[in-house]
Amino acid sequence: MFYALAVLLLANLASAQVFQIEIANTTVEYGSTDISISCVVTNGSTLGTVFAISLKKSDASVVSITTSPNEGISWQDTSLQNRNGVTANGSLSDVSKAHLHLYIPSSSVVYPDDEGTYQCTMSGLDLMNTPVTENSESVFLNITGYIDTTKGCELSRGSILLMFLTILGCTVMQRS
Repeated sequence: MFYALAVLLLANLASAQVFQIEIANTTVEYGSTDISISCVVTNGSTLGTVFAISLKKSDASVVSITTSPNEGISWQDTSLQNRNGVTANGSLSDVSKAHLHLYIPSSSVVYPDDEGTYQCTMSGLDLMNTPVTENSESVFLNITGYIDTTKGCELSRGSILLMFLTILGCTVMQRS
C-alpha cells in the first residue's frame, strides 16, 4: 500500500508544472511597448539542480544562461544583443528562483524580427539525480502598429511602363 502511494505521489510531482514562460505583453504596439520575456522555474521543489535555461524564437536560440564553466549569459542572437538598451539577466544559483529574463525597450523593437513564437527550455536534475529537460508552452508575440514608410515609394512595373510611355509620347509630340 505504501509503495502504491509513493508511486502516485512521484507521478503527481513529475506531472506538476515546473517551468513556464511569462511575456508581459503578447501584443506589442510598435514604438511604444517594451518586450519583456521571462523563463521561470515555478515549482523548484521537484528539482535538485538547474544547469541551463534557454529562450528560443521560432526554433532559433536567442539567449541562454548556464552554470558551466561559471554561471553566465550566453547570446546566440548577436544582432539582438547589440541593439541599444537590450538586456538579458538571470540566475541558476537557487533552484526555486532560477530564471532567465530578456528585455527589449520599445525604441529597439524591430518588426518583423521580434515578432514570432517564443519558447523556453530548462535542463537540470530532479531530486533523484535523473536528467530533466522541460519545455514551456509556446507563446506568439504579435507586433502591431508598424507602418512601412518605404511602401509608398515603390514603383510597380505598370507605373514604370506608364511613365516610359508618357515620356516617349512627349518626346514624339515635341519632334512633330
